[in-house]
This record gives sequence, C-alpha cells and structure tokens, in this order.
Amino acid sequence: MDWWTLRLLKWISLGVLILGLAIVFASCERRRRLDALYRLALPGFTGAWSAGWLLLTESSRSPTSPWILASLLASFCALHIAFVVAHKTEFATASPALAWGLLGFTAACMVFREKESVWLAANTTAIGTFSLAMVARRKFRFESGKEERQMAMYFGLVAWLEGASLLFMLCVSMPLRIFFGIDIDGESAFVGWVHGVLTLIYWQSAFSTWKGLNLRFSTLPALLIAAFVPFGTLLGIRFLIPRQVGS
Repeated sequence: MDWWTLRLLKWISLGVLILGLAIVFASCERRRRLDALYRLALPGFTGAWSAGWLLLTESSRSPTSPWILASLLASFCALHIAFVVAHKTEFATASPALAWGLLGFTAACMVFREKESVWLAANTTAIGTFSLAMVARRKFRFESGKEERQMAMYFGLVAWLEGASLLFMLCVSMPLRIFFGIDIDGESAFVGWVHGVLTLIYWQSAFSTWKGLNLRFSTLPALLIAAFVPFGTLLGIRFLIPRQVGS
C-alpha cells in the first residue's frame, strides 16, 4: 500500500473506533453496547494501529518513540474503559469523560508527534478530562439483562482470531523466514505486530468476559496464559467457558 492509502485507512479506522465508543457510552442496552464494542471499536482499534505500524516502517520512525508509546497506551486505556462499560449494568459517568480525554491525548500525540507542543496539548487534555470527570461523578444505571451467551460468543470470536494469528506466525511466517529466507511481510514485522495487538485485545476480552460471566477465579489466569500456547485460546473457549452459557 502507498503512504496515502495507509493514512486514509488509519483515519477511517479511527473514525470507526470513535463511532463504536460513542455507541457504547450512549446506549442503554447491553446487547447493543456489546455489538458496538466488538463490531466497531475493536476492528477500528486494530485497523488504526495496523495501518499506523506500516506507516512507521515506511517513514523509518522508531516504534519506541515516546509519542508512539504514549498514544498506544492512551488509546488502549480508552478501549479498556469501553470494555468495562459494555459489560456492566452500571458505571460512573466520569468513565466516558476519561475515555474521550484519552482519545484526545492520542490524537494530540499523532498530530504533534515529537514537537514540544504535544506536551501543551497533552496537559490541556489532561486538565479538561480531570475537570469533566470531577463534574460527572454520579453513577449511571443501565437496564439489566441476560446477555451471557452473547458475551461468550464475542469472546470466542476474539479467541479464534488471536489463536489463528499465533498459528500463522509460528507455522507460516517464521518457517518461511528462517528456512527459506522469505519475509511475507516485507521485513516490516507486520505479522508479529498484528498478533501483538490481537493478544492485547484478547487479554482485555478475557478479563471482561470473566468478570461479566462471574467465572471462577482460576479461569482467568488460564485464559491469559492460553494466548502463548498454540491452540490454547481455542481450547480455552472449549473447556474453560462453562457449557451452560451456550444453553
């Protein structure tokens, strides 16, 4: 892909992420919040950071630059808040304010990058977010309902994607590079990057599903460790998620 196509994909993905978060924070139905989280916010997050990684490799920028790490952490924290809100029946109204503030910080990092003005934008965003959070401290209650089956279904989808990315990296990408000298991602480490993003999303989904379904405590570490084992996530959704959820 050329540079402009990647830029367009990045900003479209960010738009999808923002739309998904807006629906998550605005909807009173947990089913709709879960749909927006998994069908809009997660694909938007994955697309934005996948395109962003390719842009980094094209521009020869270091992925460990402070503004890149800060924007990745801030956007993932905003996504974490969306996970929490989507799975719960009530949340503090400060949560959306914090999430939007984190996204504002992410946008500031992407626009200003290494410039000193990024810190001015970051401080302004932090102050504004803190002010909004202090104003909106009350609890917001959703209509409670039983969406356990939907939670398990969406977690299963994320687990399949994460497991498939691990298998592709171990069984296709790495053997081709090691034994045949073929880099299918053009030496950009794109496959590994996408797998890393999917692993973060899988961990967050595992934690939120564990909380939402009130599973045993021992289930959580098993689900988290499964991300490092070939077929681990697939076995996890088969044996660790109670069968009665799907009945």
